[in-house]
Amino acid sequence: MRKKIRKRNIKKIAFLFTTILFLIVLGVTLNNNLNKTVKSEYDIKLESETKQLKTKVIEMGQLAFKSGKKTDEEIQGFILERLKSENVYTDNHYITVIDGKTNVVLKHKAFIVGAGYYKAGSNFNELIESWKTLNNTRLANVVDGKLGYLKYSGKEKLDVIIDNSIVEIKDKVFNENVKIDTLYIPESVKIISNKAFNNINFDEVIFNANVDTLYDIFKNNATLNKFTFTKKIKFIKDEAFKNTNIKEINFLGTIEDLISTVYFSYYDAPNNNSECKLYIYGSLIDEIKIPDDTKKINEYIFMNYTNITKVKLPDTIEEIGRAAFMGGSIRTIEYEGTKEMWEKIKKAEEWYTGEIECTIYCKDGEIIYKKENR
Repeated sequence: MRKKIRKRNIKKIAFLFTTILFLIVLGVTLNNNLNKTVKSEYDIKLESETKQLKTKVIEMGQLAFKSGKKTDEEIQGFILERLKSENVYTDNHYITVIDGKTNVVLKHKAFIVGAGYYKAGSNFNELIESWKTLNNTRLANVVDGKLGYLKYSGKEKLDVIIDNSIVEIKDKVFNENVKIDTLYIPESVKIISNKAFNNINFDEVIFNANVDTLYDIFKNNATLNKFTFTKKIKFIKDEAFKNTNIKEINFLGTIEDLISTVYFSYYDAPNNNSECKLYIYGSLIDEIKIPDDTKKINEYIFMNYTNITKVKLPDTIEEIGRAAFMGGSIRTIEYEGTKEMWEKIKKAEEWYTGEIECTIYCKDGEIIYKKENR
């Protein structure tokens, strides 16, 4: 009897020991998995791109040596020329040859997902996937889809592409030492604190956030010179672009979408500075045709655009808002109505400033606005 009890106790102890050992192993495994950095699709793509390029460069280097190239400069030149002829994209990397050994080094660094950059003049929908390295010195706090504080210790400018898992951008998301070239805000973002980018300068912003009103989040950004926004934006207010220096605006929508945008003041318009150019889906335009049945041209809409020289207006126009054509290069307005109908259109103060001569071509003749002496 005692032997049976002893055997049972031994079995219980063995089972307990095995269970404890299993739990310890399981805990260690889970802890290791939690501590592992989960690679995003961007990291995977970046690694694949770099690996493929390195393999290609090694092959080209060997071929260069066999063809008689001896110096580092000769080998490097041979490699670059061959890669170019094969349409291999190398803009993200430095390709070096030192003592006959080839190397591929990444050029750029970016926050969050290291996504890419917008190529000026191309269609927005063809956002180039130029993957860049993540910088391990940053501190990214993403909780429940909210983007928290980011820190960067480097000196070079970065392209910052916010991940499409983010729905809210909180206060002061970047530390003040960060230098940013292009900031891309994706459609997933629905809330942006008006203090999100305090004291941070950007050269370019691609604003694709899913909001209908843009407030003063970019106000006083003196370095901002390129701004892209979509037809989702209906209202711009609170001096949104005061003290900015925007020279290029890229609108992602139709002319009808653009003229329906409401600016509440002069400083709400991203084109409130002189010598500004308007792009539609990345294409520079010189002529605007206002859609049929349009009744009003909103305030400041075509102000200061130096690339627009001609506007075509339907005879349904009843009102032209303040500074709608102020300060630009519009020399010709083709109006589908008569001269009498043109004169009856309600024109706000400074709808046209008279800085250049402008001719209104009506169905029954011309009306010429002479350049005013100022």
